[in-house]
Amino acid sequence: MTYSSGTRSFIASVLLGMAAVTLLLAACGPVRAQQRVEPFGLQYQFPGNGATGITRQTTIILRPGDQLNSKTIKASLLTVRGAFSGLHDGTLTLSDDQRTMIFKPTTLFTYSERVLVTLRKGILTTTGRAIDSLYFTFTIQVQPSNKTTAGAPLAIAPHRSG
Repeated sequence: MTYSSGTRSFIASVLLGMAAVTLLLAACGPVRAQQRVEPFGLQYQFPGNGATGITRQTTIILRPGDQLNSKTIKASLLTVRGAFSGLHDGTLTLSDDQRTMIFKPTTLFTYSERVLVTLRKGILTTTGRAIDSLYFTFTIQVQPSNKTTAGAPLAIAPHRSG
């Protein structure tokens, strides 16, 4: 194939630009992707990313904002894993507002554990827009102490003889 001098100049400048970008990337070292917590359009999330003191029986709530296609809401797209308790099964439902997803785990989380929630792509809005994947963590409350508070008065019932 024969190219005109203008086409050859264009190809040479594109190749030169690609080489410059390659050298620049190599000089910068590996590039780490930033953690993406909230996808575009997420209006509400509970628990929030990094939240602490969350109850063991918590539900997980995600509202992207747009009305969701109920046929695309599948529990298999949501992974909930406790650091101690492991993978949590549960039900993922669409609330009456058709915009909010609610995950109710079938078992309680373990005290003081960190929980990782991952939503994979596959859920669509009624207009066909795909909901972005996301992940976030939260920490379950510490186990309450059974000890009485030091110095607290004790209630003693009076003795009645009878």
